[in-house]
Amino acid sequence: MSDPAAARQFPKALGQRFLQLLLLGWLACLVLTVAAGFTLGENVMFDLLSLLLLLSVALVAAPAVLFLAYAERHGPAAVPREMRRSAIGSGLSGLFAAAVLWSFPRPALLFMVPGAVLAALAALVIIRALRLAPPDAIAGAPPLRHRGATITGVVTIVLFVILAAKL
Repeated sequence: MSDPAAARQFPKALGQRFLQLLLLGWLACLVLTVAAGFTLGENVMFDLLSLLLLLSVALVAAPAVLFLAYAERHGPAAVPREMRRSAIGSGLSGLFAAAVLWSFPRPALLFMVPGAVLAALAALVIIRALRLAPPDAIAGAPPLRHRGATITGVVTIVLFVILAAKL
């Protein structure tokens, strides 16, 4: 890949594919959790719910990690404004999801560890996106399309905390 524009598109396409695979894994885990609740019992269902929570945290955190990798690989000047705004939005979603995880009434390791990791990552992404040098005029790669995956992850985390509080 001698073309710089093609070199910048390759990691983005790989990142988009990674998000799609995470979303498919989340959906498969959701179906298995519901099926296990009806057939295999509560113990298996709670194990699958824990896996679903981790996949939801990964859905929220993946765009932030992809942004950090892109900025590190291509340099701050190659990161377009749209991608910076997208990273800040992803970071804010991560902070919200971490706050929801920490709001669980009884401190549980299952909620505290992913919440702490997500909050640290989100804060790092927001600071990094705000402190980047101005982009070059040729930095025109479109942002990563992550809204659906991020919203799915945040909503699942909120529902999971509500469900866990009820049980």
